[in-house]
Amino acid sequence: MTLKVVINAIGKITEREIISLNQEYIKRIKWEIAVNELQPARLGNELKNKEKEAESLWPSNTNNAYVIALDETGKQFTSEEFSQKLSQLESNGTGKIYFLIGGADGHTQTTRDKADLIISLGKMTLPHKLARLILIEQIYRAYSISSGHPYHR
Repeated sequence: MTLKVVINAIGKITEREIISLNQEYIKRIKWEIAVNELQPARLGNELKNKEKEAESLWPSNTNNAYVIALDETGKQFTSEEFSQKLSQLESNGTGKIYFLIGGADGHTQTTRDKADLIISLGKMTLPHKLARLILIEQIYRAYSISSGHPYHR
């Protein structure tokens, strides 16, 4: 079974250079991958914004899916550990992995509670467009490690 990866992210990337890098890594990944850019909520209230964004981020069907939320409080992985995790999910028959990248206000507690795993890209705060680029590069690196490609050395 080929792994399907879906990244649901609040916000649209407009910088050509970042779009180009994202597309280059996505092209190299042999797993099926999709990126959904979702509108940020602008309801004037942080909690209401997070709740509205959570509705749009959360997959409608999580059967045979694994949901990973990116959050500063999440578990940090080395590239090798991340690769092992994705390979393990693929081997166990997981059909889809959803990565959820929240808006400027982060995720709701409900999203964090419902997610199968919460990961952090590091202790530093990153702009969402760079976090998405780093995630996509790390997915490619994980794929490269699992397939024995020399990209990761």
